[in-house]
Amino acid sequence: MRLADPELWDVYEQRIGTVYWRANLGTTPIDVECQEVVDWALAQRGHWAAVVVNTAGTFAVTDNLRSFPILYSNDADPLVSSTAEPLLDAMRGPRLDRAAAAEFVHAGYLFGPQTLIAGISSARASAVTDISTGRVVAEYRMATSYTEADADPDEYLEYFYRVILKAFEPIVASGRQLLVPLSGGADSRLIMMVLRELGASNVLAFTYGTAGSTEVRVSREVARSAGYEWRGITLEPGVVRERWLRPETGDFLRYAWSGEALPHIQDWYALGDLHGETESGAIVLAGHTIVGNEHDDERLAGAAISVDDAVRLVAAHHFHLRGATSLADLPDPLVARLRDHLEKTWIPNDPAHNAKVLVDINSLTRQPRYINNSMRGYEHFGFNWALPMLNADVWDAWLSGPRALHTGKREHYVRFVNEGFARAFDADLQYFAPRVGQIEPERKKRIKAVLSAVRLLDPLTNLARIRTERHHPMAFEALAGTLSLEQFTRRLLRGQSTLGVYCDLFLANEWVPDQKVVPEP
Repeated sequence: MRLADPELWDVYEQRIGTVYWRANLGTTPIDVECQEVVDWALAQRGHWAAVVVNTAGTFAVTDNLRSFPILYSNDADPLVSSTAEPLLDAMRGPRLDRAAAAEFVHAGYLFGPQTLIAGISSARASAVTDISTGRVVAEYRMATSYTEADADPDEYLEYFYRVILKAFEPIVASGRQLLVPLSGGADSRLIMMVLRELGASNVLAFTYGTAGSTEVRVSREVARSAGYEWRGITLEPGVVRERWLRPETGDFLRYAWSGEALPHIQDWYALGDLHGETESGAIVLAGHTIVGNEHDDERLAGAAISVDDAVRLVAAHHFHLRGATSLADLPDPLVARLRDHLEKTWIPNDPAHNAKVLVDINSLTRQPRYINNSMRGYEHFGFNWALPMLNADVWDAWLSGPRALHTGKREHYVRFVNEGFARAFDADLQYFAPRVGQIEPERKKRIKAVLSAVRLLDPLTNLARIRTERHHPMAFEALAGTLSLEQFTRRLLRGQSTLGVYCDLFLANEWVPDQKVVPEP
C-alpha cells in the first residue's frame, strides 16, 4: 500500500495491527483487544478514518459519518488517499470514468464503490473494506440493526438531549472560538440551547442569504435570543458571481471534491468572508445530524410496497437532478445496483423495517458523500470542524429511539426543540421553513389532490421550482459558471435542477473558467 497524502495520516502500532489514522481535533485511536477490525472500529470515537494492516490483509475503515473519504486504486499495490488531488497527482494519466459520470449527473454523487476516476474505488461509510478485493467484509451502525425503544417519544427526547449535551462538552471545554452557521431551523436552535447550557462564551453565529431573506431575519433573532454575537452575510448575486469566477475558486473545488461527489459549495462565499476575521483554531459547528434521514413515511404506511416499487421510490428521491425520471431514464448499471441492494434488504410487508432501509440508504450515500463532505470546505479555509450531532453516541441514541420519532417531518423533535428554546430564552420565535413547508400537512394533501385531478400539479410545481431557482435566497444562480441567467433558465425549463446544472459544468471542467478539476475522459 502507498499513501498519496502521507502528511495527513499518523501511524500507530496497536494490537489490531498497524493503524494509519486520519482524524481531527487531536483525536487518537483507542487500542482495544479484539480479533476483528469491525470490533476495533466500534470502539473508536470522534471523527476519523483508518487503514488497518495486519496478517489478515489491508482494510479501509470509515466512521459512521465518513468524516474523511478513503480512495484506493484497484491493483496489486494499491494507492490510497483521503484527498482526490494528491491521488490524481500520484497517478499516471488519470482518466474520467465515463460510466460513473453517466450516473453522477442524476444525483451529484455515486451509489456504489466506483468514483469518477477510472480505476479508483471509494470505501463506504460505516464499513470495513478489504482493499485487495474491494469487498465490504463488515458493516456497523446500520439503521436496520437497531431495536427501537418502547418509550414515550417526549421522554426519550429528554434523554436524547442529554446525550447531545455530553457530545458537545469537550468542544466547549476546548475554549476555542465556535462558529455556528445558523439556518433558523430546529437544528440551529438546538445548538444554541446546548452551547448556552454548557456555558460556551466564545461563540460567533453567522447566516448568509440575499437581501430580505426570511431565513436571515429569523436566524438573527435566534442568535440574539440566545445572547450570542451574530453576523449576517448578504449575498448580492453579481458580487457572488464575480468572486466565483476567480481562478482561486478552482483551488477550492480541487480541495473540496472527494472523487465521487459534487463539491459542496453552499458555505463557500460565507467561509471566504469569515476567513481571516476569526480566531486561529476556530471550530465550525455545522448542524448536520442523524435526525432527519427518514423519508416517504406516508408511502410506507399504505399497502405493501414491492421491491420494484421500492426501486422507483429510491430513484425518485435520490436520482432526480435531470428532472422527473422513470427507471428507463437512468443508466442500467445504477438501476441494477439499486435493485440488488433492495432485494437483499427490503421486506414488502414490513413498513417499520423498510423505513430503516431508507435511512440506511441516506446514511450510506447522500449524507456522507455529499453533505458531510462539505467539511472539506471548512478545511480549505483553515477552519477546524466538528459534527457532534453525528458522533457515534448521538447516532446510537437516535436510532435506538421509539418508532414515533422516525418520520420525515421530525414532528416530535421540532416541537421539542422549539418549546425548549422558548423556555430557555423566553423567546417564542418564528420557525423557519420553506413556504410550502409551512402549510398544514392535511391541507397540503388536499391541495395536491385537487391540482393532480385537473393535471396542474406537475406544471405548477415545476414553475414554482424554476421561479425559486432563478432567484434563489442563497444566490445559487450566481454559481452557474459563465451561464447567463437566460441560459441557466433554459436548462431549468428542460427539467434540470440547479445541482444538475452544476454537475454538467463540473464534469466538463467549465464550472470555473480555465480551472481543471475532473480528469479528462
